[in-house]
Amino acid sequence: APALAELHLEGLHVLSDRQMQLLAESCPQLEELTLVECRGFTGAGLAISFCGSGSGGSGGGGVAVLRLRQCPVAPLGADLGAALRAAPSLRVLDLANTPTSAAFWEAFGEEPVPALDELHLGNLGAFLPTPREPGAVGGAAARAAIRAGLGRARSLSLAHVEEELDGVFHDLSLAPCANLAALVELDVSYTRFSDQCMQDLLQAAMTALAVAASESAAAAGGADGGAPAALGLRVLKLRGTCLTQAGLRSLTAHHEVLGNVEVLDIGETTISELEPTDALGLRLELGRLPGLKKLVLDKARISPDWTQVDPAADLGFTAHLQSVSLSGFSALHGRISESGEPDQMYQFGLGPPPLANLLGACDLRELVFEGSRVAATELADALACLPNLTKLNLNDGGARVTDAVLPAIQGLPQLKSLSLVNTAVSLQAVRGYVLHHDGGRKLEELACGPKDRGFQDTYEKFYRCISLVEAMKLMELVEARHWKQGHAGLPTDALDELWQIRQELASAKAAPKRKKRASFGLASRSRELYRQQAMIRRAGLRSKSFGERAARGPEDGFSWRSSPTAVPASSSGAGAPPAVVPGAFATSNRKIRWSQDELLSRRGGTRTSLPSETQACLGQIREMNARAEEVESSPWRASGASVRRESGESSSPW
Repeated sequence: APALAELHLEGLHVLSDRQMQLLAESCPQLEELTLVECRGFTGAGLAISFCGSGSGGSGGGGVAVLRLRQCPVAPLGADLGAALRAAPSLRVLDLANTPTSAAFWEAFGEEPVPALDELHLGNLGAFLPTPREPGAVGGAAARAAIRAGLGRARSLSLAHVEEELDGVFHDLSLAPCANLAALVELDVSYTRFSDQCMQDLLQAAMTALAVAASESAAAAGGADGGAPAALGLRVLKLRGTCLTQAGLRSLTAHHEVLGNVEVLDIGETTISELEPTDALGLRLELGRLPGLKKLVLDKARISPDWTQVDPAADLGFTAHLQSVSLSGFSALHGRISESGEPDQMYQFGLGPPPLANLLGACDLRELVFEGSRVAATELADALACLPNLTKLNLNDGGARVTDAVLPAIQGLPQLKSLSLVNTAVSLQAVRGYVLHHDGGRKLEELACGPKDRGFQDTYEKFYRCISLVEAMKLMELVEARHWKQGHAGLPTDALDELWQIRQELASAKAAPKRKKRASFGLASRSRELYRQQAMIRRAGLRSKSFGERAARGPEDGFSWRSSPTAVPASSSGAGAPPAVVPGAFATSNRKIRWSQDELLSRRGGTRTSLPSETQACLGQIREMNARAEEVESSPWRASGASVRRESGESSSPW
């Protein structure tokens, strides 16, 4: 495959270095290589095949994208690290759950030349010692890997790394990387990233910015070189970390350094150490980030105290927010504690304020509120404050999300995506909203229906996307729509209702059917042709015009078979056997004893109706019968070349 650009191999347990080399030679234009759960190869073989100067890839400088996911091989060594360091076209490196050594990262280097667009080091056990290398130290490899990633990558993913990160970021604060100012995305989800790590990271960032400013000033001859005043970091994912309120305050205290952060994910964190005197709470802390556009607070364990503010004050998250995800948010619907008992704040009537006060100051475009437990009226009031909402996700709302929410949804003129999976909203109400209110003006995606209780992780496998293009036209919608409806675990009434809707849609646009095209003539001709060919095959020929082929003879490619037990003339003394007639049964030497009357009766005609081609065929048959009688009466036949059994059956396998 000389033009192959992407190759994905999964589960190959015998992928040797020699096969790697053959792959590289067969695919000289390969730009992306992905190996998942493959074993048998070594880092040296991979370096020679796909990372060396003579390997595949654009320009001969190796592949541009290399992914080694969950490959149980020996820890990658310095040879592959040096080859990847010298690869000029490498943009993406993914080593998720593939063991590496400290020597690999030392050879890989920390200099940002050439810089990587993405570097993935995540997943559990990626840097743990393996049985093949008993003396390996996982922590040393992890520290070297993170140091190299912060020094060379624009997008770094450390998700699920089990090593302690305090020492790594402390060393980074003492000797920051020059590339840290150019870091665009940092993902430390589900790690032991603590408040101290956040402080060390911010200290290193400020040092890197100061170094960049001094270098720019020196290059500009002492004048202001226009060095960036803030990091280039746009995406910061802190989901499932050890971050607390102190760490968040340190983050927002350096809002001038993090002024470019657009996406902040602090879901599944424990931000509950709020002081009683802090009336503004978390909203004011997050409001200091001027560029924040998307905030993810899924399952964040935050005390309801931070919402106790003056509703008349403009103390929303921030006016710049466009997308908020509050799935499983404890502060809003956390009226049930982890032990299953109602919390004290709710028992004494001091629960969180309405959702409208929380989101009222935001000009949101997207709201993800899966697992909502707030009342339908409270949710409707919040939606009334968001007129520019384009995407709304209320999945898993249960019995609290009812038909009473639809009037508030009707008041969202810009809504394009609506998801109501596993809620109490009826299909009839959704149908009325689509038909009578929306009218096909804005809504582009609609998801509704119950979810199978046995598969809570994902419902995409059990919810088929039915493309109702014609059905949506019947509903007088202008554009094509998507209607997702579950087909597993549905109640009977929902199925009946859905079937009734589809039947009504189908009958509403019942166009008159066109007349069937007359195809019996073609079919009859095909049957006649097949019957003629079958008759000719029974005569021992392979073509319809067997007269011409019989005249040409076997040297023109006619398929025939001579007797396998022919005896030479010298052994029998009776002379050479006559030539086998093409077209006759040479294996059994049976005669073709079809008379003209029999042939006419098979064709259903008379002698006068025979075409010229058929009359020529009959002449050939008579000639072959005469030649066959000569074969039967020849002494070569009697010598046992093709002996018949006493029962009259032929000895031929045919």
